[in-house]
Amino acid sequence: MKVYVMVDFEGATGFHEWDNCMSVDPLVVEKRNRLRKILTGEVNAAVEGLYAAGAAEIVIWDSHGPFNNCDNLYYEELNKEVWLIVGWKGLPEFFPLLDDSFSAGVYIGGHAMKGTPNAVTPHTCNELNGMKLGEVGMFAAMCGWHKVPMIFISGDSTTIEEVKQVVPDVRYAITKESFGPYAIKTRMPKKSQELIRIETEKALKNVKNIKPFVIKPPFVYKLGKNEVKGDNLRKVHFDALVGWTQFGTQEVEPELGRYDKKLNEWLKEKSFLGPDHV
Repeated sequence: MKVYVMVDFEGATGFHEWDNCMSVDPLVVEKRNRLRKILTGEVNAAVEGLYAAGAAEIVIWDSHGPFNNCDNLYYEELNKEVWLIVGWKGLPEFFPLLDDSFSAGVYIGGHAMKGTPNAVTPHTCNELNGMKLGEVGMFAAMCGWHKVPMIFISGDSTTIEEVKQVVPDVRYAITKESFGPYAIKTRMPKKSQELIRIETEKALKNVKNIKPFVIKPPFVYKLGKNEVKGDNLRKVHFDALVGWTQFGTQEVEPELGRYDKKLNEWLKEKSFLGPDHV
């Protein structure tokens, strides 16, 4: 079996405030690097569980960015057998290489969508055919586009509840409970890793009983003021992201407004997606 693992940062054990990827403050850098090690440990725990359940190939996408160029994991500490997709500029597509050759999708470090009550660092809200989806829900939908079931999610308690609305049988590991956008009650890293390892193994062994989350075309995709219609989910998702730059991130994500100019520069270059993004 071939498994696709998408990795974000905000759902990692202990993460409780926006990380400033561009900061050179020694305390911020030290804290970020500690969290990177924790995240790497959680990815390794998932990999261990997946291999124990019979995975033959694991492809990991380090997706948190773009300001650090989606380069968060410590390569030298990852399982030597995995493949890692890293880097933002030059990606052939969003959700790179995800296709129907995969048996399952796994998400490590997920966070809740924008507007979720009591969630830690909630952001991003896509609307697809009238359904509001966060980043994890959009991953589940893209997996479903390729007939791939999303089988596991790790993150804070509000994220788990969000994902269960679209994938009721998803296995999960709660890394922390949220009190609000910047406060949590967190597990210790070793406990989170233990749970992730156990639950990913159970998830892959049960993959045949977890249905893909499928939204059928035609699609109406909304991101902020931008609305895109079409029959290809990858294309409408891409076009919505590019259209986002017409309005800037401040309208869509006030928390990210301080990075508005730089993010727009990244997206307008379109160099993170090639011509074959559909």
